[in-house]
Amino acid sequence: MAAASPAGPRFRSQIELIGRLYLNLWKRLDLIDGDNKWMDVAPPNAQALDEYIDNLRNQMSVQNTNAALHEEAEARYRQARGLIQAGGGAEFGRLKTVLRDEAFRFLDQARQAAN
Repeated sequence: MAAASPAGPRFRSQIELIGRLYLNLWKRLDLIDGDNKWMDVAPPNAQALDEYIDNLRNQMSVQNTNAALHEEAEARYRQARGLIQAGGGAEFGRLKTVLRDEAFRFLDQARQAAN
């Protein structure tokens, strides 16, 4: 995991975008494995989720204030996309856990930076 250091509002925006990207990649992977009771509340549409993820990536590129964080997020995105296209894989469960945990960590860090 890349080290993060606060650098103002743009940095906070970047870490929030990365957190949202990771959370939505986790949701997208969750569509594949069927262990998704949370979706009973609001079942996502895979295509809409993919479009939202692409939008987050575009925004993230504009807000890029930390190249290491950006590259790490892009690497995780590529790994998740590969698993989505393959319908799963050996790293599936581990990546889901990493994405969920990192999403909450980044979103919490963004929230704290806003206060």
